[in-house]
Amino acid sequence: MTTPNNPNSQDFSSQPGQPQPQVVYVQEKKKGGCLKWVGIAALVLVVIAVLAVIFGDGEGGEAGSSSGNSSSAEGGKKGNEAQGPLELGQTYTTKGKLEVTVHSFGLDSNLVGESVVCADVEYANKGDKEVDFEGYWDWKVQNPNGVITDPTFTGNDDLDRGKIAAGGNHQGRVCFDGSDQGEYLIKYDPSLSFSSEKAEWKAAI
Repeated sequence: MTTPNNPNSQDFSSQPGQPQPQVVYVQEKKKGGCLKWVGIAALVLVVIAVLAVIFGDGEGGEAGSSSGNSSSAEGGKKGNEAQGPLELGQTYTTKGKLEVTVHSFGLDSNLVGESVVCADVEYANKGDKEVDFEGYWDWKVQNPNGVITDPTFTGNDDLDRGKIAAGGNHQGRVCFDGSDQGEYLIKYDPSLSFSSEKAEWKAAI
């Protein structure tokens, strides 16, 4: 059976010169992409805030915790905020009530006869909790040429590390290589704690 042709219909595929119909595919955009990046940015900000709290000022009760930055001469008044380098014999008090004092500073020699400069220092725990001190890692010195160095071991009453019970105290020497004449800065700068507490004492040889 033959279907009659519709006289009004046109076959575009068979007529030359006529444009062919085109099919356009529209890709649907994925939703939620913007919200995803906003969430990631918020998470990064939260992580930064947490790290700032952890690595910012330390907890009170440890040597090198956040400071009330007070200084006093031995036997004198306390509570004066430190405004610069302390004098020998003055005390720096941490927020955890650990009193740190440099009593003296001068030339000495190590066990093999090499020249060193040494500070006699003392920790006194005036708080009601046990505190840590790190000895070697708590101290640095700046020599008259502006060079900052770590302590050296002399084998002669070197300040060690440990804990101090409430009401206890501990003394020792912190020595540094060199014997240059001039003014030094003895720096209390605990490097094993994430703390902003620091103090300096000036001394000359």
